[in-house]
Amino acid sequence: MELWQCYTKCSVNRLRSSYIRCMKIFFNYPKYYSVTVMLLELGLPSFDTLLYNSRVRFGNQVQCSQNSIIAQLRLIL
Repeated sequence: MELWQCYTKCSVNRLRSSYIRCMKIFFNYPKYYSVTVMLLELGLPSFDTLLYNSRVRFGNQVQCSQNSIIAQLRLIL
């Protein structure tokens, strides 16, 4: 089972929107300011980058785990 499998596309889009909204509020950017420019100025990753990196790190941790239960699950999946 994939980590984000139980989430709908709508819920992920809402989370993405909330991430952007929070960044604009926290760093005092106007509502209609360019998200790309804002993230570049702040040096922060986009929501999609965060999601991708989280998936990759999780997969790497599962592959490198020495836990016997996880090792058995890797064989099954």
